[in-house]
Amino acid sequence: MTVEAAAARRASLVTDVEGSREMVPPDSRLVNKVKPGFVDGLARALIEWFADPVMTRAEGTRFFNYHRDRHSVATMGSKYLKVYCQITKKPSRPVTTA
Repeated sequence: MTVEAAAARRASLVTDVEGSREMVPPDSRLVNKVKPGFVDGLARALIEWFADPVMTRAEGTRFFNYHRDRHSVATMGSKYLKVYCQITKKPSRPVTTA
């Protein structure tokens, strides 16, 4: 869901678990990656997010930019090609987009 939200320029408040924590941009400004089961931490994070809509929108732009760069067609194609070439022992070639 984080990638889909980022595509719509929306930030995601995530739980600090593998697979989710990696989705938060390193330059994130709002509280994020809340410890699972830590209700007070979640409440504090939500209060911060709702208190400053301008900062929350800016955070959505940071998420968009981070995921646009990490998950573009060219980036993902290159990553898949690299794995394919490692598995098949074939030389890789650059990925181009139409």
